[in-house]
Amino acid sequence: MKKFYKIGGVILLIGLILLLVFRLNDNPSHDYNGKRTHYNESKTFYVNKFDSIKLACYRPDIRISLKDINKFKVVVRGGHGADIKKIKTNVANNQLTISDQPEHHYNDGYYAVDIYIPAKNAVKKITGFCEEGDFYINSLNVPHINLTIEDGDVLLNKLTAKNLDLNSNDGDLKVNQSTFSRSSLKLNDGDVKISDSQILNNSSVILNDGDFLMSNAPKINYVLTNHSDDKIMFKGSYHSNHFAKKVKNKPVLKVTSMDGDILIN
Repeated sequence: MKKFYKIGGVILLIGLILLLVFRLNDNPSHDYNGKRTHYNESKTFYVNKFDSIKLACYRPDIRISLKDINKFKVVVRGGHGADIKKIKTNVANNQLTISDQPEHHYNDGYYAVDIYIPAKNAVKKITGFCEEGDFYINSLNVPHINLTIEDGDVLLNKLTAKNLDLNSNDGDLKVNQSTFSRSSLKLNDGDVKISDSQILNNSSVILNDGDFLMSNAPKINYVLTNHSDDKIMFKGSYHSNHFAKKVKNKPVLKVTSMDGDILIN
């Protein structure tokens, strides 16, 4: 009998551990940029199939990622006094829309929306704006992305896109292990960090106030322009305000920085 109780206790303990792991996985205690968060309220929606996403967001962080599930899933989270009913989700005409209204109070809590996609190629287009939140996308092929980020960081991880247009007023951009056929990136105040990524057609980056850093850079043409006293460094060599690297039959990446370093390695 004692042996039976011991086995039962072990099974119960394993079950509790698995439940805890599941809840932590579905309710992250930190966002994708590593900042600590605490969500004390959440609501999960299993929504109809969609192939485009439209964002009209003033409050929440938006996180879009591939997940091993068989349905499209949206989780709205809130903390520090947030009212998650303020975040609206709707699917119509194969488009998921995430929206809310402008924030009228300084301390309105903090919000996040996780969009889980069951197939890497399911989403064809992402458009819209994020006013006061970060934007994250992971492990997806999205042909067309056109976004405006007012005040928040952007993290693109393992993303493949044919056309990427991003305008950011205040926030950093990090790109990792991604491939773009064409990209146009404009940042008013923020740094750009690109690592282990490929650019397949002519692209451009314009920074008003921020550094551009690229590691494990692809072997393409580069046209680099710096309008300040900051430095341009390409593959270990320093250059003045303008530098061009030519590679036959390869696309061109133009980087223009009004105030900041350009470092490519």
